[in-house]
This record gives sequence, structure tokens and C-alpha cells, in this order.
Amino acid sequence: MTNQMTKGRAATLKGMAGFFILTLLLFAVLRFAGVTGPARILIVTVGTSAMVAWWIFFALRIFKARDEYLQHAERHAWYWGGLIGLVASVPVFVFIGSGGLQWLWPEVPGGRELGRAFVTGYMLPTFMQVTGALAVGLWWRLARR
Repeated sequence: MTNQMTKGRAATLKGMAGFFILTLLLFAVLRFAGVTGPARILIVTVGTSAMVAWWIFFALRIFKARDEYLQHAERHAWYWGGLIGLVASVPVFVFIGSGGLQWLWPEVPGGRELGRAFVTGYMLPTFMQVTGALAVGLWWRLARR
């Protein structure tokens, strides 16, 4: 096993272990500290932000530990897989947003408020994915001038 592979596996294990520990710590604080109201919202948001920052740090280390071929394969998979997956979700989004679930299964609750919540829930990660791709693309272009 090459040193590069060992570094990648070590980074993966450290990243997963740290993420798991941060998750357990967040749940423990919420469960046993009895925090409620706005303080709970802030703790959940800050804790989740720490988990995301942890994982991004280790995702970069994992990526850098790979050889050029695997890095290219990863970029290719994320670009095309992410794009195809995102575009393939649009008809499902339209079907559900148009009331398709209530049509197929009348017991499913519906209405304007749930519709808005569904649209928001779909659009937030979609918007963030597109914004992230644009930001990284811009950074990449500017960094190589």
C-alpha cells in the first residue's frame, strides 16, 4: 500500500470519527442540558456548522491524498452525477409540488403552507449546490490567472 493511500485512508477515518464524535456531542448537549427556545436553535446551528467545517477540512485532505487519476474521476463523477441527479429530480419536484402525492394518496396532507415548505426544502439545497459550483468555478479561474 502506498504512502498516499495510507494518508487518504487515515484522513477518511479521522474525518468520519470526528464527525461522529461531534454528532454525539451535539445530541448529548441537546438531550442532557435541557436547552430550549432560541438557545437550542443557536446550539444546533453552531454545532452543525462545526460538523460541516470538520467534514470539509477532511474532505479536502482526502481529495489531496488521491492520485491525479482518482482526483479526475472524482471531479467527473461529482460534476456529471450531481448534474444528472439534480436535473432528474426536477420532474419529481414538479409532480409533488403540483399535488401528485395527494392525487395518488389522498390521505397525504396538502395545502399552501405545506407546498411552500416543500418548495423551500427543495430549492435551498439546489440553490446552495449551484451557488457553491459557481463560487468554486470562479475561485478556480481567478486562482489560475
